[in-house]
Amino acid sequence: MLALTPTSAQNQAFLSRWPKLTPHSRQIRLLDIYPATGNDVIECKCHVENLDDSNLEYEALSYVWGNETTKKMIKINGFDEMITDNLHDGLLQLRHQTNTLTIWVDALCINQQDGLEKTHQVDLMSKIYQRCKKCNFWLGNFAKYQPPLAAADVQASFDMVEFICRVTEDVKTKVPQSLETMESRRVAAKTLNVLCTLSWWERIWVVQEAVLPSCSRLIWGSISIGWEWMELISDILVQGKHLNIPFKLSEFWDPTLFRMGMSTIRILRRIPEPALDRLWRVRHRKATNPLDKVYGLMGLLRHVPFSRMSSCDYTLNPSILFKRATLDLIDLEKGLRPLVGRRGERGRTRDLPTWAIDWVPPEDESEKFNRYWCHSWVYPYFQADMGFPMRMFVSEGGSDSILNFTGVFIDTVKIVGRPTDDRYPLECDANRVVQEQIATWRGLLKCAVLEPLHSSVWTRYPLEESFEGLINGKFPAVDVSQIPENGWKKDMCIGQTLLITEMGYLGLGPRTLRSGDEIWILFGGRIPFALRRRETSDGNLIICNDFELVGDAFVYGIMQGNAVSEDQRTIRLH
Repeated sequence: MLALTPTSAQNQAFLSRWPKLTPHSRQIRLLDIYPATGNDVIECKCHVENLDDSNLEYEALSYVWGNETTKKMIKINGFDEMITDNLHDGLLQLRHQTNTLTIWVDALCINQQDGLEKTHQVDLMSKIYQRCKKCNFWLGNFAKYQPPLAAADVQASFDMVEFICRVTEDVKTKVPQSLETMESRRVAAKTLNVLCTLSWWERIWVVQEAVLPSCSRLIWGSISIGWEWMELISDILVQGKHLNIPFKLSEFWDPTLFRMGMSTIRILRRIPEPALDRLWRVRHRKATNPLDKVYGLMGLLRHVPFSRMSSCDYTLNPSILFKRATLDLIDLEKGLRPLVGRRGERGRTRDLPTWAIDWVPPEDESEKFNRYWCHSWVYPYFQADMGFPMRMFVSEGGSDSILNFTGVFIDTVKIVGRPTDDRYPLECDANRVVQEQIATWRGLLKCAVLEPLHSSVWTRYPLEESFEGLINGKFPAVDVSQIPENGWKKDMCIGQTLLITEMGYLGLGPRTLRSGDEIWILFGGRIPFALRRRETSDGNLIICNDFELVGDAFVYGIMQGNAVSEDQRTIRLH
């Protein structure tokens, strides 16, 4: 959804052309697009309907808003209205020659200048998409793609999708004429990969627009295909079903891009997930308004009992929404899994406390360090807090930026190694690089024992055993020595840095870890956390228990509650 600055003049102009909605109702605006042919001016009537009307029938449009500087004119209720070139192309393609088309289009059916109306209508979006007779996924005009694509090639790519789907059910399916030669199959596959790189797939709103409707159609220029075929071929590729076809798919098509494009939608439609995982799954998707990084998925989270964001509110500052979202997720998880995976990445949202999830990642790929999925997957294997229930409360005084946690101080970080890079040249063997990094850490470790570290920890955990356990992760019931592939070492080490504490504990921490940071176990957290004492404006450390979150850590010897003591303290996390 596009965020615009509201003005009373803009609101009046909107209401003079479009009918007003009753506040707090289930009313929506719909467009009747009158029939016409060719490039005739698009003429529409805007009217108000109630979602509770059982006889209501309409279609919906999912699309990319497009370039705001290039616009074309349509007529709505007799008035001229300027819309983006891409939206105009989509409406022109959908318009019928003989029948009126009733359709819901967000840019034209919601007053984008009225924050209150926008909030209410976004709250209704899940119902809008569930109720629509069909949702049209407009990918754009392939003739405007650079270099331009031919209609025959686009049709061949859709023919390939349908053919692969049909051969799994009917061995007598004939190869379409558009796919009879190797060259035609290569062109079809290449065109299908181009489809998967279009900006439509990157939008966060696409997720619920693709998941909620009962019937959808993918439209690329003048060519279309039922969405059910796209979902079916996605299942076939993921499940690795045998294809009874007279040629090898691998000879002309690498379906990696296709699987990636469909994976999120497929998972969200088929697999139940906690709200935390669902929000992380779409974090990389694009939104014009930062608030939509959360609100864009709320239609799929209606069953989730959020207490701080039960409704959308487009008057909020993004930092406020992201704090509320993180607090709600902590409450829903009844623990600190929402704090997992932080490796020092800084998002783009200002005034955000370190414990809050920034749903707007950095634009620069080299600054994206987050490792949420790898760390979240192993999170249940540990119980560093020994099962103590979370003790968290928000500081008094009207500020929701400071959280209070009860936990146990473990030790202070003394030595920090060089972090493992998680980006290698394509021709590089990532596992070899990881092994080299492990060797570097091993050398650092051997040097460290020459320093005056306390011997108690070393006595309990021999050096080599500690290091191997650290790298292996020591997951219960998992014998990593029997795993031939080194992928688990990569997942354990990438984006991490070796840490050695003053008492000699070994661990892996965030890449931004510094000497002097502290290792804590916070109740409700199954893994330790690296915290940094707050500094004053002149750079001096604050002596009281005020900290910032650096990230989660793996510390050998304390992951199953071994270090929880009666010396419990309450800290303030900023």
